[in-house]
Amino acid sequence: MVATGKPSPEPGMICPLMKQDISECCSKCMFWGSIKANIVDGKTTRTVDHWDCSINMIAFISGDIVREINGLQSKQAEFNDKAYGESQQTLESVIELAKGFEKKVFPALEKMGRETIKQIEGN
Repeated sequence: MVATGKPSPEPGMICPLMKQDISECCSKCMFWGSIKANIVDGKTTRTVDHWDCSINMIAFISGDIVREINGLQSKQAEFNDKAYGESQQTLESVIELAKGFEKKVFPALEKMGRETIKQIEGN
């Protein structure tokens, strides 16, 4: 462990950015960081604190992001289907109400109009 509080990686690999052994440079590098995650194994959950180069982690993080986006798109599609179905039901109800309105109110309005015309013509 270096004074920065970051753990040093195992020696043996050369950093492509710093051109030094990773055990010497990574713990001082701004790309060296940790990812904390909860791993579910059946009924138990364990917390993992993994230290690695951020450049190395991009592929794993990108995969997680893609899975999250796909899950969100799936939920959005379900919501859209449900909202469309409910709006169709509402529209059908409104159409039925309008038909009833047409059958009851329009004849009454027509009758009132005829009576008004008779009154005007009679005066």
